Amino acid sequence: MKTSHPAFYHADNYFVPRKKREIRGQTHLSQFLLRLMRENRLTIKAAAGIAGTAPSVIQGWKDGAMPSETVGNLKKLCNTYGYSLSFALTGDADEIEGSHPLQHFVEDEWFDGYARIKIMKLVPRRGQKT
Repeated sequence: MKTSHPAFYHADNYFVPRKKREIRGQTHLSQFLLRLMRENRLTIKAAAGIAGTAPSVIQGWKDGAMPSETVGNLKKLCNTYGYSLSFALTGDADEIEGSHPLQHFVEDEWFDGYARIKIMKLVPRRGQKT
């Protein structure tokens, strides 16, 4: 039997071309990546460099593939631009279940008079992104 060409497989002594990889359609992730890359003027290669993965992985995500073992790379890309992994995958922001901490308190006016309130502006240290 002859060895088959990589683009073909053997079925009942006939060489049948493999189906081309179908594009899975628009997912929240693919829409997110298209918008992220357009807004930040990123190429696939640049996005792959930030995420620490191969450009083919980024292209796969844009084509509708969902990350499995590469989810850490997607998280890195999202966090670089201030997005959560949840937002990239679902299109919705994270919602933390449970009660808001301030629900456990009642406002009580206990001070009447003059006061000095000092607010400090936090400035990132050198070499660190916010």
